[in-house]
Amino acid sequence: MSNDKLSIVFFDAHAADMINSSGGTIANYAKAGHRVTLVALTPGEKGYAFYKGLNMTAEQYLQGKIRNWESAGEMLGVSDVRTLKWKDAELPYNDEVTNACCDIMREVEADIVVTHWQGSFHKDHVNTHKNVMDAVLLAGLPGYERDHPAHRIKQVYYSDNWEDWEDYQPDIYVDITDMMDLKLRALDKLWEITRVLGPKSGFDYKGFYHALAKMRGCLTGQFEYAEGFHTSPFKAIPQVKFLPM
Repeated sequence: MSNDKLSIVFFDAHAADMINSSGGTIANYAKAGHRVTLVALTPGEKGYAFYKGLNMTAEQYLQGKIRNWESAGEMLGVSDVRTLKWKDAELPYNDEVTNACCDIMREVEADIVVTHWQGSFHKDHVNTHKNVMDAVLLAGLPGYERDHPAHRIKQVYYSDNWEDWEDYQPDIYVDITDMMDLKLRALDKLWEITRVLGPKSGFDYKGFYHALAKMRGCLTGQFEYAEGFHTSPFKAIPQVKFLPM
């Protein structure tokens, strides 16, 4: 990347998590011309079992989830939207997953990584955190040979996800007021696959993250809508903070 442009990668456990929690920030960075990459380690396909009455097979639901994830990312201005091969609720913590994350960080020469906080009740979220944090270390080690040369990550942040709130406290708020309408449209696209069942069909992700952004904005005393992030203690380069625009 050029000196005034950043490469930022959002790693989420399922093809939805980072747009739910960080869609406004994603749109801010994409609009400013930074390179944004969205990576889902699993499609989140096993949610199919929760939505009785869908007129589709489990495979159709999986493919629909991926299409909506990619379309929602494109709405936010992101062209590089990826879904890796692991299965929902079965994401392992191992070298294969870690190496896949490391390879992406090196490929896109990531400056910033955003992922899940460690304090989650969801196994996939916890294992995403562990794999990504190991990958952050390995990405910067010249002696760890992969297809792409070593590249040092400058800062890591953890997103504000309702499933990851054990001991979670945001220390940075990003103003997403100008992007809130776009984020809500992206959430509509993301969850379009279940909309046919009506508003009572499951957890109201759009409503929750709309309300959360309003609450976080109120806490700043400055913004109408905001997204929160927790700064990782990991600092390959001390005192570097990029995320607020």
